[in-house]
Amino acid sequence: MKFALVFVATILLTTAIVSANNGNDGVQCGNQRCGNDQVCHIRNGDCNCVSDHQVEASLRFNRIGSWTRDGRQYTQFDVTITNHSNRNIRQINIRTDETFTLRSQNDLWNMVRQGDNLSLPSTQTINSGASYTFGFIIVGTQQPNLRIRSIVFN
Repeated sequence: MKFALVFVATILLTTAIVSANNGNDGVQCGNQRCGNDQVCHIRNGDCNCVSDHQVEASLRFNRIGSWTRDGRQYTQFDVTITNHSNRNIRQINIRTDETFTLRSQNDLWNMVRQGDNLSLPSTQTINSGASYTFGFIIVGTQQPNLRIRSIVFN
């Protein structure tokens, strides 16, 4: 009986944790957690959650082309990150989802992928007012969902 009670309690706790996190792709920002409609801005070690419309960088997609090979469709995109702030961007983290399915692991350039996150190569920065372009080839033709989650400024 005691085992059954512990087992049920464990299942309920696990379900509560999963439910609380389900759909919340918020990012940790210092000692706070930004909401789904916020981005973590880090300046001089100070972390602040800002709303999407206050983000000082933007993503612009350019569809290079699509084709079919062996019955599968592929599309190449370039994405330009533009820095709208008066400081250089030292790092930017962009969240992906299931719409970002690369044709192969070699089909992403000028960014580093770790799980569902894209970030700048360690030696790359984006100067104030400047832009940086990365590209990829995905399976399918739909523009993938990419979302800026955090930015570290110099």
